[in-house]
Amino acid sequence: MKVYCQQNKFINDATHLLLYKKFRNIQQQEVSLSDKFKCLYKNGRLLIEMSSENSMADYIYENDFMRNLRIVVGKTGSGKTNFLQMIGMDTWKRMDSAKNDAYFMLYKMEAKNEFFVEIVGMSIHDIEKNLFSKRTDSKAIKGGYKIKYDFDSQKITDVREANFEDTENTFIVNAFDRNAFADCPYENERQEGVVNHDNFIGRMITQFGNDCVSMECDYLKAYLNKMPKDSIKRNASLVIRWNNWQYKHKFDLDEHLMKREYWTYKDKAEEQRNNNARHGKPYDTPIKYSKKSTPKSRFLHDLMTDFAIYLRKCAECVDENFPEKYFSWAGYTEDLGVDNPRELPDGENMSILKRIDWLCQYIDYHTDRMLSNKGLLWQIGDDIKDLFYLLGKMDDRYFTDEEFSIPAIEIDISEGTIMSDVFERMEQYRPDQIGIFTRSLLPYHWTYVSSGEYQYAKVWGILEEYGVKAKVLRKGKNFSEVRQPDFILLLDEPENYMHPEMCRTFIHDLNNLLKQRNPKFSFQVILSTHSPFMLSDVLANQIIKMDYDDKGLCVISHAEKPTYAANIHSIMADSFFLKYTIGEQTRLFLSEKFDLFRSMLRRRDNLSEKDRIEIKKMSELLPNIGDELIRHSFASIIENLQ
Repeated sequence: MKVYCQQNKFINDATHLLLYKKFRNIQQQEVSLSDKFKCLYKNGRLLIEMSSENSMADYIYENDFMRNLRIVVGKTGSGKTNFLQMIGMDTWKRMDSAKNDAYFMLYKMEAKNEFFVEIVGMSIHDIEKNLFSKRTDSKAIKGGYKIKYDFDSQKITDVREANFEDTENTFIVNAFDRNAFADCPYENERQEGVVNHDNFIGRMITQFGNDCVSMECDYLKAYLNKMPKDSIKRNASLVIRWNNWQYKHKFDLDEHLMKREYWTYKDKAEEQRNNNARHGKPYDTPIKYSKKSTPKSRFLHDLMTDFAIYLRKCAECVDENFPEKYFSWAGYTEDLGVDNPRELPDGENMSILKRIDWLCQYIDYHTDRMLSNKGLLWQIGDDIKDLFYLLGKMDDRYFTDEEFSIPAIEIDISEGTIMSDVFERMEQYRPDQIGIFTRSLLPYHWTYVSSGEYQYAKVWGILEEYGVKAKVLRKGKNFSEVRQPDFILLLDEPENYMHPEMCRTFIHDLNNLLKQRNPKFSFQVILSTHSPFMLSDVLANQIIKMDYDDKGLCVISHAEKPTYAANIHSIMADSFFLKYTIGEQTRLFLSEKFDLFRSMLRRRDNLSEKDRIEIKKMSELLPNIGDELIRHSFASIIENLQ
């Protein structure tokens, strides 16, 4: 199967061609994701031809991003997600996939005749011939290779195994909605760094919602600022609850220990209410606190205690074989800084912050030798403490006993502000190998934000993070030499939950965002969608249609009719495989009535009373029929019957 996709990697004019033979329900299919090259896999040979320039695309599009955009549409279950996963899955998932998968992906490199190819389970004769000149048998190979192709002779003239320099500045980002999967194939965590193995191009697996919270905030603010001043939507707020972690472990700590060392204001308040009830006082009698106590101080204390309880439970689960006070690591001997690393600090007069610090150390020291994870949790503990310090500097009006809530339109994330530092700590999260914090450091949510509005913020956060702001450090270079990489960004149905107006402007907004990129570096988006609105912004050759046959196998084609500036009904009827553009219940009803009225025309001189009642009822219905053609057809028949 062949597929072409614009890659722009070490590439100014780049085409990522993708060819498959078999992947899940996609078998023996050919797909073009580029209008600059034609690719054919025939009798074990790879044939590549340069295509003529698309003058129409040059006329209507102002940049390469728009002409290289590809949109995948089709029925549910046709293979859209399989298609994107084949391109975007990391090496480990690729290794775990079906053993009989066979496909390759071809990327255009900067030099005119140079390509990069990733092969899984396939045999390409010219590549094998150059790699194994003494071998005569044909054997499937796997890996990444740099090839030179002679367009005149239509032969591969040189092949070598890819190295790090071939792939270090190009990445494929696989972005998706976790909740859209019946069984999501990826771990539910924020991936830090790029998965790059077996000389394949590096993949970054990310899900909508695992972007930077600051970017979510930016887009929500921009959206909310368009609302009327008195709109309730402008009350949308970022909320952090006090209780996020302690119930992740389903077991309870010793009750006496909890009351003595890990108490919360919430627990003490509940005790007072129960005591009031026992003495005949109303349950909602105001709770008595010390004069120094405030909602902010109580919230921060309980938030800190929540972390401490969680870490204390984690300490119960670690390996009991731990190092001594003096710990040898990587040839160094280090003093752990504690008197007795075997003893937890329970029963000591210790502040919550100090307890968090000690528990992080304790868990680290029990697991470092086994996991080579030296000090990581301790570092995360420092971020936790920083968050408490920063939240403590926020205005008291944002706090209740149970939560911190700040309106989105009031959040200032300009450099040097408190909230910018808060977000930095939240985004600085590092997953640890022992699974203490596996997704986020400080969970949050937004109020007064619909699922569609939040999806909008999550998707655009991902697009900004990887489309505009991402930087990479080249191997062996200084941090001052970071550069913006080239990206292929895969978006699996990003418009889910969004209002049609958001879908209608999606491509336009995406184009405006990506104009902010450094034009020296390339970017391509391949997205799947169920929204017809996006298709009217692109030419038909940029649309990949997917259907399935009687056996459930994917059938791939291009849009059959022009889509650019097309009517939505026409697009839906073609690219989205709709037999009809009205609801089935209505269609069946009107079809039955249409047949009835046509029979009336044949006997109009002999209409029954029942027929006349039908005419009267349909006449009354006509103003409620939205489709002009249907309404006119019935009106013409009724006119002939009267």
